[in-house]
Amino acid sequence: MVASIDDAQTATVEEHFNELMNDNSYIATTGWNVAHDDLPAWYDADLFKKAQAYYNSHILGFTIAQLMGLIDVLAVPSILKVLIFTKKSGIPCTAFKRYAMTVLHTHAILSEDIEDPKSKKISSFRCPGDPRSIPARADFFLQVYFRFFSSINTIRWKHCMATKLCQKANHPEITNRDLALTQFGFFGYILIRPKEFGFEYDPDKQAAIVHFWRVIGHLIDIPDRLNICRKNLAETTQLCKIIMQEVMTKHVIENPPHFREMASAMLEAIACIDFTTDVQSSLAFCHQLHGAPYEKLSLLSWLNLKYHEMIFFLCRTPIIGYFTKSFQNFMIKTTFWIIDGYPLIAWFRFGKAETRFVLYPHIPS
Repeated sequence: MVASIDDAQTATVEEHFNELMNDNSYIATTGWNVAHDDLPAWYDADLFKKAQAYYNSHILGFTIAQLMGLIDVLAVPSILKVLIFTKKSGIPCTAFKRYAMTVLHTHAILSEDIEDPKSKKISSFRCPGDPRSIPARADFFLQVYFRFFSSINTIRWKHCMATKLCQKANHPEITNRDLALTQFGFFGYILIRPKEFGFEYDPDKQAAIVHFWRVIGHLIDIPDRLNICRKNLAETTQLCKIIMQEVMTKHVIENPPHFREMASAMLEAIACIDFTTDVQSSLAFCHQLHGAPYEKLSLLSWLNLKYHEMIFFLCRTPIIGYFTKSFQNFMIKTTFWIIDGYPLIAWFRFGKAETRFVLYPHIPS
């Protein structure tokens, strides 16, 4: 039995990457309930909260970096096959529900107080009459309640249900390697491309991000030996660069079957959350991050790309950056409130009935 996560991981980054890519173990289909008592012994509350504070001051940068990471993840064939099989994200309507929940759960774990096991999330948008739903409640404008561990357990449960569905159909299941590569999608760019997302280089805060996602990886049941967050910032950044070069860039350039289709569906869904999202400029930005060519953009898409580049430039500008980030943070929090209760664009495009989702369903013990 290993004493800590450091003992579970390989001695070098190269060995870690090789072990990750050669691992074909499947995720577990049981044990999706974790609580505060299940935090690992190496959990550092100060570092964890420092990472959350960093997120709360740079919500736009985190959100777009995660969006680019999700595009990368969709290019990984094994992950793409499972997503196609589950039929929950192949068209904009179903993708809206999937990614609206992804956005809200991600915001929950990045902003909620992990030390408060009683912190509540009562979503204001529920399926009428659904006995699994938590009763709606809203105390005042823009206040949204989240449960940290409810989000973690919902994510675990959905992974388990998806892999059980694959088992029944003799379809390739979700592997632990897939989970670890998805982990890259949520923070990799913040370490290796901070400037492009409006971040100034700050090793102390980046080290806090590494610790944060190391804990999250442990809580969502990524085996410690495969968790891509290593013992320090330098090794984690090096591993992320290898993953990007050897996995993400490779697959984005190869453009596997249905990748562009699934990515476009996701981006159209995200456009119902953030109307400034443009499919072609987002894909172009992703290719740009990989140094890969992309087809010529229309004038509107080109302007959209330049608009986001300008925003991130302003975020790095002294004084102006503070006001830019503050405004963008307010706008994104407003957007989260809207999609949690009143996703008007999605209602208009797909109808209320087609966009209903239960963020925190009843999960059996």
